[in-house]
Amino acid sequence: MTTYYIKSDKKPNAVSGTLTADIQTFGLFNGVATRFITNGKQVTLRATHKLNETEENSINFTFPATIENKRYEFLKGGPVQPPTFAQEWEDECGGHWYRPHSSKEDAGYVEFNFDIENGTLNAKFHFTVLENPTGDELLVAGEVKDFKGLEHINCSLVQDEPRKPFIKS
Repeated sequence: MTTYYIKSDKKPNAVSGTLTADIQTFGLFNGVATRFITNGKQVTLRATHKLNETEENSINFTFPATIENKRYEFLKGGPVQPPTFAQEWEDECGGHWYRPHSSKEDAGYVEFNFDIENGTLNAKFHFTVLENPTGDELLVAGEVKDFKGLEHINCSLVQDEPRKPFIKS
């Protein structure tokens, strides 16, 4: 399993844009751009839809920085993998919770209009999320509109090696 960069405590560049999606059983996701970064190898974007003071949903997407502007089918081991969807919330005791929903690797597509030089992205997508914990397949269809403000960083955005557990003796 690949591990993806989702956020940083560092104040990000001014990023703008929207990501809207219809997520089966969840409804309409009206996300705003919160991260849009590249290390020259990969590009990662994050959009969040704030539901209320303590709950938000997010969609995260990582793709190669050298991607060609065309349609890609999501295939296991293919050049582009589907986005991920997650729910995040804070409970009444101040605890923070994160529920990721895996995406099927071999279902859906994305069509890119990406300009790394100007730091802009528009895209249309369709993918399938596996609901956590039921495993039900949920269809997701949407688009990335007018993402701007691509930030260039010198850090890894993808880790294919599993991390060792955080256990102190």
